[in-house]
Amino acid sequence: MGLASKIIGNYWIRSGIYTLGQRFSVMFFGLFGFMILVRILPKAEFRVYALFISIITILEVLRNGFLRNGLIRALAQAETEEQKAAIRGSSLSLNYMFSAVQMTFFGAAALWLEGLWNAPGLAQMLYIQIIGSLIMPLFWHFEYVGQAIRISSLVEVPTLSVASMLFPALAKRIKDGGQQVAAKLYEQSVSAIMAITLPATAVILIFPEFIINVLAGPEYLDTVGILRVTIFYTLFIPYARQFGVVLDAIGLQKVNFYFVLFSALLNVAFNWFFISAYGTIGAAYGTLATYGVGFIYNQIYLHRKLGTNPL
Repeated sequence: MGLASKIIGNYWIRSGIYTLGQRFSVMFFGLFGFMILVRILPKAEFRVYALFISIITILEVLRNGFLRNGLIRALAQAETEEQKAAIRGSSLSLNYMFSAVQMTFFGAAALWLEGLWNAPGLAQMLYIQIIGSLIMPLFWHFEYVGQAIRISSLVEVPTLSVASMLFPALAKRIKDGGQQVAAKLYEQSVSAIMAITLPATAVILIFPEFIINVLAGPEYLDTVGILRVTIFYTLFIPYARQFGVVLDAIGLQKVNFYFVLFSALLNVAFNWFFISAYGTIGAAYGTLATYGVGFIYNQIYLHRKLGTNPL
């Protein structure tokens, strides 16, 4: 058997190449667009763009949580093509229902949000996004389905890629071998992510000024302190992402939802406290504190449930 045949026949290599390629392409075009906009737009206008992106990102995270893992798990456990076709059809319908709600929200709240945040132009951007909402269901649907086939940032690419590869494989293996496989795959996946993430984190911590100069330009050097804090998120994100993957795969979506809800409420409380005390950088401190506390209770739960070891 030749090298090409071995690569094609190996799930992890095949999925890794495909998933990393997808993630890096999305990251590259997003980063390229950011580098252009941050140099063209004044800071005040870029602030409005950042608000727009934040709104879209929050809604797409909700879409992923609502549809993605449930679809992948159902497809991985479906036994016939008829069942898979029915699952895909239901998922696409739900995707369009979510977009309909999203479009209604944009139409009704755009002007109110623009006034609330004193962000001229935000409403117009949200109105334009209504058109994008008609297209996004197909994009996300095929992205999700592309998973039953391949059972802050740059440093999150390995985390997202491994999560995309792990979930379908984990759902399939748990169906065949029970929950005992979940702990082993969780530990191996986190280890693989950290092996890639730690060197990247070290580089950013050592050369933050250079990185900001390259990506955004010298007028944004006042954000160096924020970058140094936020880069520590990467030490906790792999554990948090894979925690959710494992719970969804073993059928504990409700428990995962409660953990996410608790983290969101905790993040609001921490951000309120730290922003009041330290200003803008307090948002970074608050989110970092949320990740730290989340890491502790996630690991305690997994250790008791599956016997995992965070080290």
